[in-house]
Amino acid sequence: LFNMVRDMVEDDPGSLVCVLIDEVESLASSRSNTSSNGDPSDAMRAVNSLLTSLDRLRNFPNVLVLATTNLTGSIDAAFVD
Repeated sequence: LFNMVRDMVEDDPGSLVCVLIDEVESLASSRSNTSSNGDPSDAMRAVNSLLTSLDRLRNFPNVLVLATTNLTGSIDAAFVD
């Protein structure tokens, strides 16, 4: 999905692309709630991957990312940035 967004803004730099992530807590649960046995869980890998993809979109001023949640205390703090 994020590669498609990047391709869209690279193909037409004058366009505005809006990305809505509804109920972001289902994808971005807090990494502090994961086990600390040294091995990252699948959930932690998913959060890290999502954050990395969002960081790559920061290079494009014409991309607007909005996320919704009802559970603000359960999402990773990095999403507040």
